[in-house]
Amino acid sequence: MNKNPKSVNQFNIQKFIYILLGISFVVIIFNSYNFIQERSPNQYSDWLINYQGGFVRRGLAGEVLFQFYNLFKIPLDSLVLTLIIFLYSIFYFLLFKIIKKIKFNFITLLTILSPLSFLYPVMEQKISGRKDILFLAFILIVIHFLNNLNFKNQKFFLFFVFLITTFTHSGFIFYTPYLVTIFILTNIKRNIKELTLELFWIGSSLILITLIILNYSSINSNSVEMICLSIKEFLPNCGKLDYLESLTWSLSYEKSLVNTIWTRDGYQLFYLISFILAFGPLGYLLKSSEFKENKIKNFSPLLIFSLLIFFTLPVYYIGADFGRYMFWSYLSSIIIFFYFVQNRTIKIKLNDAKINKIMIVVIFLYCFTWTIPHCCNNNFKFIYKKPIENLIKISN
Repeated sequence: MNKNPKSVNQFNIQKFIYILLGISFVVIIFNSYNFIQERSPNQYSDWLINYQGGFVRRGLAGEVLFQFYNLFKIPLDSLVLTLIIFLYSIFYFLLFKIIKKIKFNFITLLTILSPLSFLYPVMEQKISGRKDILFLAFILIVIHFLNNLNFKNQKFFLFFVFLITTFTHSGFIFYTPYLVTIFILTNIKRNIKELTLELFWIGSSLILITLIILNYSSINSNSVEMICLSIKEFLPNCGKLDYLESLTWSLSYEKSLVNTIWTRDGYQLFYLISFILAFGPLGYLLKSSEFKENKIKNFSPLLIFSLLIFFTLPVYYIGADFGRYMFWSYLSSIIIFFYFVQNRTIKIKLNDAKINKIMIVVIFLYCFTWTIPHCCNNNFKFIYKKPIENLIKISN
């Protein structure tokens, strides 16, 4: 039987990516379990914010978990871990469905394995198990199942998704344009008047949600104490240097803390350079692509995805976790891009080429040697620094 070298090469690449998907899933779940066991003030406490002290931003998921705890007496730490495993299982299963159809070349491999791609929570383990996975899982759910709904009912499903994501983490409000883009590209062949009318209702719902979030951006210390009272068995140091403490902060106060405590000289410049490096292959891929539908053929995919990133800029002004915010944008972008390439809405104009040994070295150096800190640092992280330091200590 004759073997095509290119197809064998593709098979080996696919196999390698599948192994990385499996390893990253296991590592992330392991990290999440450890953070829950440690009662982490960042990775764990955020999931426990609830409405026992009144309606508050970030509280929806925690309230649902708290009610399950009340009804079934299942410990909250077990419920949080179960939810995290469930969301990551959905994420990896639906991401696998997209990745298995990608035709890999040098640029697409750099894009899929960029430091801000699905391996980011492995390389920057403090990202594991955070609420990020809720939004990313819903991006994949919407993109795979929206088209199965009646066109007139899709706006209600999106409104439901908006509520779940933004009431669980208010920062996701700046990323809802990614969900709106999925709606537009899914229905791009429909009558422009019908599409515009549905977009009007979708936009109106987003304005309503934004106003609610702004109105409940902070609560008083008594309300925080009531929340802490409800979860004290699972978070003994509740309200002390964790996310529950931040619920009393106004937006202006949070911004002042960002400027005085977390950010450093050259912080914005460092993350701008990080953005250019991590988004570079994706930017090249977008520039080398075009929309196939006549209605949007004159728009560049690079322009559309650049606008999506522009909509997220307010979150960088309010918060300091620049690496996390870039991670949300990056994964959302590649999910949408590759799905609609497979859906024949976007066409990649690059020629396929067999990956040679030099390209493999470049891929390794670019994708597996460094990462971007999620927050509060202005230096790249060398992935192998700690293992090398540990080996030196052992040898000495």
